[in-house]
Amino acid sequence: MRIKKALLVSFNGTSNAGGVERVAYYLDTYFQSRNIPTKIITEDFLLNHTLFGRLLPFLFRFRHFQKRRPIYLSRYASAYLWWARRPNQMVVTQGESSAYYPVDAMIQHGSYHEMELAYGRKETSLSRYGKLQQKACESARLVLAVSEKVKADTIRWYHTAPEKIKVLANCVDTNIFYPHPRSASGERTLLFVGRPVKEKGLPMLQQIAKAMEKQEGWRLLVVTNQPLDKDYFEGSTKTTVVAGLTIDNICREAYAKADLLIIPSIFEGFEMVTLEALAAGIPVIGTPVGAVKALSDMGFPGAYQLPDLPPDSPALLQHFDSLLDSFHASITPGELHELVKEQFGVEAYFRKLDQLLLKQTDSI
Repeated sequence: MRIKKALLVSFNGTSNAGGVERVAYYLDTYFQSRNIPTKIITEDFLLNHTLFGRLLPFLFRFRHFQKRRPIYLSRYASAYLWWARRPNQMVVTQGESSAYYPVDAMIQHGSYHEMELAYGRKETSLSRYGKLQQKACESARLVLAVSEKVKADTIRWYHTAPEKIKVLANCVDTNIFYPHPRSASGERTLLFVGRPVKEKGLPMLQQIAKAMEKQEGWRLLVVTNQPLDKDYFEGSTKTTVVAGLTIDNICREAYAKADLLIIPSIFEGFEMVTLEALAAGIPVIGTPVGAVKALSDMGFPGAYQLPDLPPDSPALLQHFDSLLDSFHASITPGELHELVKEQFGVEAYFRKLDQLLLKQTDSI
């Protein structure tokens, strides 16, 4: 079968910003590089440019429908795909965006149920959104899990057939993320990139910031997508918060100024910031979740798991120093960049997509 067109379901569209949107961007670029036209199915398109979609905003005014908004959007997206179904057309969706249509491939960024458990859910039974994701995995012809852990969680909680799940880790554009010249400094910088919320490890960051006040040699750089609504690091003289960086300048303004990236998240699928830092030649340390766990388990250089030490203890900062000394003695930033490019660069990602999506077609 020769694929003539690809439909990409991504409610927030494609961009170089958020992780899911960036995956959709890479998929769009991939299909176009293989001379396959694409159409992006966004939430805006469904609600404002389809006949019955214009009714949904009216329904969402009611509490019942608003609470179940993702479910109704998924149902409507599925109905649209059934209507738009054509021969030789491939459909790829982000997560459970169209759970009631047999998409050709579904990108599974993480188990929703596993995330809920990590965030404190007590019930082992699936929530309504967990059931929606289970339905999406059941309907999809192929599930592309971003890590072996996500694959295992999907099999465990959703009973998805193992043979229909393949692992496809996220990628990084190594033309954008690469080592920059560093200026000598008497202090080392610990970098955090993300939303300063409990789920992303804000309490640990606050304790580390306090430890830095009592010990020389370290600073904390916090990079967020939007200005903070409150001062989470009040009283800290060694913490700098920067907001509004984009993919075009974050490497130069954040990674190039850091010595070590920290990811203290409670849950992750396969976070892109880890790949970005490694591509920039910066080692990463974090809780045993997401890409940090996946890469450290495989012995990938520069990926480390946090030790069992109190976050406000000087011993943790001493551990960071020891880790960095060992890291720089074993590999250069340029060598690390090349390893990331070889295994997780965009071209490597495209070659994997060739095997997973187009292997049995005449499209290439």
